[in-house]
Amino acid sequence: MTSVVAEIKTVVSTLKTAKWLAENINASSAVKDRLEALAVEVDREIGQVSYAVCKALVAHALGRDPFHEEVNTFMAVAVADPAFSHRAYRLIGEAKKSASSRRRRFLASVLFGLPFARLPDDERDRVDMVVERMIPADLDLLDQIEKKFRSAPEPESDAERSNIFRDSKVVVLARRQELYLASRDDFETLVLHSERLLPGHPPVDSSAFASLRFLGCIETSESRSSIPGNIGVSGVFVTAIGDSLLQVIRDLRCGYETET
Repeated sequence: MTSVVAEIKTVVSTLKTAKWLAENINASSAVKDRLEALAVEVDREIGQVSYAVCKALVAHALGRDPFHEEVNTFMAVAVADPAFSHRAYRLIGEAKKSASSRRRRFLASVLFGLPFARLPDDERDRVDMVVERMIPADLDLLDQIEKKFRSAPEPESDAERSNIFRDSKVVVLARRQELYLASRDDFETLVLHSERLLPGHPPVDSSAFASLRFLGCIETSESRSSIPGNIGVSGVFVTAIGDSLLQVIRDLRCGYETET
């Protein structure tokens, strides 16, 4: 029996009789009124989030005070974009369903910031489709992977390439339920005695990693056990959509990292 079912049965068992419930609570009316009030509350909160995002983006891009009149101008220009209404239907609709305040700001920043990115409509739509199913932690991990690619040196020889990394500059190490990222420049510090990972080195968010793979932002090579100690090794690659997402999102980070 699930905990939810158990809790419901516990609540029901505390009621004296069905007659008591009928006499003291108009359940249908109470629930209906509450749902209507919640709908108004969500709409109001989304408006507040959108305004906070615009303040952050304008302040970041123009060096203006967040309360400058250009905030309203920024929002007006974004809303005037021909594709705005369709994009708002998708992204604001998803924001209304999210219980995470940071994710709501994330979705609003994409909605109000992306009209200013020079992207073809189809490419922008593709980014929106991916963003709709992401949380900021997914993007944080994608950014971490890409930074490792940029900082990692090229292989010194074909032998080095074929040993661990093969055709990738970054690998993911899997030990039990934990995942660790390693590049060519930090691999030696991460692996200790070839049998256990360096104590204190934080694993990556495995849920975020799985999400990025599912959304097509990264790909991994076939897992291989090249390290003793049952540590699986797979190459990691950022895909074209992952790269496009990173390019357009970096300038929007100030929007969803602000507080409402």
